[in-house]
Amino acid sequence: PEPPLEPAKLLRDINEHLCSLSDNSFLTALYMVYDAKTHDLRIARAGHPPPVLYRPQDDKAVELECKGVWPLAIEPYGNVPQTETTLQPGDRLMLYTDGITERFSPAGECYEVERLCEQFASGNGDDPHKIISSLMDNVNRFAGNLPPDDDQAVLVMVAE
Repeated sequence: PEPPLEPAKLLRDINEHLCSLSDNSFLTALYMVYDAKTHDLRIARAGHPPPVLYRPQDDKAVELECKGVWPLAIEPYGNVPQTETTLQPGDRLMLYTDGITERFSPAGECYEVERLCEQFASGNGDDPHKIISSLMDNVNRFAGNLPPDDDQAVLVMVAE
């Protein structure tokens, strides 16, 4: 099979097409290509939050330094930056939508990235389903009975 497109090229091409539609809407995107043999990861993002990386030996989760461009469908890009990094066995990577970090508590407090990173680092082993379930339970408890204002999506991968 053909290798996947480079993330930066794919986002640039999609954006050109969406800009030609000119319907005054926009969307965010993050596209990654992961090579499970070499553990190499390539990322391009457009207006989307950067991934969160948990490295067990550091025992903390941090936003992966990942330059990006504005959301898709606003105007054509000259260049889309691409981040390249190597994951280590046991590393956990989380992608999420801003509906998670912008969820409000009954007191009007925002969940925010710092709380997300703390919860992601808090354990729950290497089972992505358990990690996501625990995270979403925490977000929902934080929000009390308030419904989300925006979409909420989470994807977790664990490097082997």
